[in-house]
Amino acid sequence: MLSKAPSAFRRFRAIEQLLDADVDVVARVDPIISGFTDDHDELTELFERLNSIRIRNVTISTGTFNARVFNRLTSRIEDSPFSDLVTQIRAKYALKDGNHSLSFVDRSKLYRQVKSLCESIE
Repeated sequence: MLSKAPSAFRRFRAIEQLLDADVDVVARVDPIISGFTDDHDELTELFERLNSIRIRNVTISTGTFNARVFNRLTSRIEDSPFSDLVTQIRAKYALKDGNHSLSFVDRSKLYRQVKSLCESIE
């Protein structure tokens, strides 16, 4: 979906170069979309990789999307090999005040899962 974004390899290489230059780096994993990018094994692999290159600070979010962005996102997912996930994503991201976001309970649960995962890697 991010066709103009640098590859993961280039991003990790840039992080390593900054760390080698003694620059404090905070990795941003954003958004973690419940039902789509929250796979435990994939997140474990990502956070283990970040830990292996000495990243000690990570910022995450679960995303809040205005209606236009949410519709575009779910349309693109529908047109992908992950189309079976769209119904679940739409059900989890409720529309409130013009934005789609997770409930407080679901967001807190996801944050706790990521925190537990990170603590298990340290």
